[in-house]
Amino acid sequence: MVHNKCMYYGRIVIIGRTNVGKSTLINQLINKKISIVSHKINTTRSNIIGIYHKHNYQIEYTDTPGITYTTNYKYLIQLFKNNKNNFNYVLLMLDRDKWDSIEDNIIKITCNTNIPTIIIINKIDLINHKKILLPYIRYIQHKISFTEIFIISAKKFLYVSHINHFLCNNLPNKEHFYPYHTITNQNNVSIIIEIIRESLLFYLHKEIPYKINIYLNDIININKNIFQKITAILFIQTNTHKKIIIGHHGQKIKSITLRTQNNICMYFDKKVIVNLYVKQK
Repeated sequence: MVHNKCMYYGRIVIIGRTNVGKSTLINQLINKKISIVSHKINTTRSNIIGIYHKHNYQIEYTDTPGITYTTNYKYLIQLFKNNKNNFNYVLLMLDRDKWDSIEDNIIKITCNTNIPTIIIINKIDLINHKKILLPYIRYIQHKISFTEIFIISAKKFLYVSHINHFLCNNLPNKEHFYPYHTITNQNNVSIIIEIIRESLLFYLHKEIPYKINIYLNDIININKNIFQKITAILFIQTNTHKKIIIGHHGQKIKSITLRTQNNICMYFDKKVIVNLYVKQK
């Protein structure tokens, strides 16, 4: 922990419907891919913390699971109950001009917390007629009182840096909680498993990726940590799913393995060999 009277630190929670772009946003905000991204729903399964550092400023972002029409809101209520005096801002992320019962249910919870809310309208690059934005913002103003609003494209990195800039200017004077080089609360094993899961979501369809349990069997360090060999087992429930994952002449599992290997290499900046095995429970 850093001790300095000129240090600034705050905790920010990002919430919104599934596929709104929360994971993409947190990756862009901290300039490191820590949260996997997929067009499939419920990609983020648990809270993921990312840390932004700049000089004497430190921002702790919490990426939360996306909310759907069948979401049980108890976890969100509990999150705010446990952190009522800890979060400095709520980032409520919106998908273009979408607003329905999901957003209504979210603000019912956040309005009871008295935590300042910042509205993030995402995917501006997909809005063809920008003239809809002004009436939409007026509509939001009738729904909720907010501190600031940002209109961005997380995917294209349009105006994302404005969020960090605003928050740095409004953080409380407080000691940093994390060492300077810390970027996430996840350990290496969790990160590797998430990278494997992202590859499964990329290549597999429908419900299959959600029915796979990933077990990291072994990490072997070779040549003084310059080279690593990683072995993981994908446990599935049916032989049909096993055949789908392996693919014709093993092409599907080869593609999954190669994508996983490349992404792990990029994340850790280290040469890695990945072996993935599919086993039926």
